Amino acid sequence: MEKGAPGEWDDGGPSEAEVLYHNGMFHLFYGGARVHGPRLESIGYAYSFDGLKWTKYGKNPVAPYQTSPLSYAFAEVHTIIEPPFIYLYHTIKPEHHKNKSYPWKFSGEHLGAQVLVMQRPFSIDMPALHLETLAGGTTTELGDARPIHLSKITRLSLTAECQYGENATKPIRIHVLSSYDGRSYDTTDLYTLDNDLKAGQLARKTFPLDIKARFIMVTVENLDESESVSEILITATLGG
Repeated sequence: MEKGAPGEWDDGGPSEAEVLYHNGMFHLFYGGARVHGPRLESIGYAYSFDGLKWTKYGKNPVAPYQTSPLSYAFAEVHTIIEPPFIYLYHTIKPEHHKNKSYPWKFSGEHLGAQVLVMQRPFSIDMPALHLETLAGGTTTELGDARPIHLSKITRLSLTAECQYGENATKPIRIHVLSSYDGRSYDTTDLYTLDNDLKAGQLARKTFPLDIKARFIMVTVENLDESESVSEILITATLGG
């Protein structure tokens, strides 16, 4: 497959990928790089009827690196097609930067995942934050969670789960922060949500939310000063 024309998103050529045969056609989701500047790779799609001659999708890239803030180099793409979703697994690298206010803490290569939707309506659960335990009176840091990209989403809810201790007297509080670019987050909550309190039990509560931002991220506060909370899971249900 030929690289893109000068100035296109893949003018540096395609990188590692795999070919899948599905419903009588060959499918290829591949990393494509820019030829100038830092190595910025997004994911494109191409199809073939014989496995030799490939046609690129007209609206590439299907997963631009900009959808995962502070990351670049979506490469070494592996694909699972399970209609109505396509799951793209790939290597991901953090963006090099000098701004220490960014919440991300990782470096080197990591595993990234993109989910493509093949039809509407759809609904999918995405983990926003998972913690084994949170000490009394403490709050998670912004970088402990991952950003949730909402530009293609029309329905949103957050579900909070946690296991309270026998002597718990106050619930956990979920702080939902918003961002226009996924990099800098507001210091004032977009939403402040309190889970139900059930001492000695597992508590689960779902909050339907209006979409008012392009990106959101959550932190969790344990309002109980003396009792830790365990098995904390915040899940975003995204629909469209």
